[in-house]
Amino acid sequence: MVLSLIIVLTIMLGLYGFKGPTIENLALSEFRANEYDKGQELAAIYCSSCHLLPDLLSLDKATWEIMFCQIWAEG
Repeated sequence: MVLSLIIVLTIMLGLYGFKGPTIENLALSEFRANEYDKGQELAAIYCSSCHLLPDLLSLDKATWEIMFCQIWAEG
């Protein structure tokens, strides 16, 4: 039992590798956080010029994507 667990863990580490956080990964996560903040600022400026900002949790991601594409297509 223990031997099979060790074998499985060894295989998993070999396939997926064991990588800690790298500078590149940390920089990317910081970039994404900054882009998210920028998106919130832009939405507050442009979207709220016509209507109140909706609660983002009111719809699921797929519905938001469909609605967003329709709104921008109508332009």
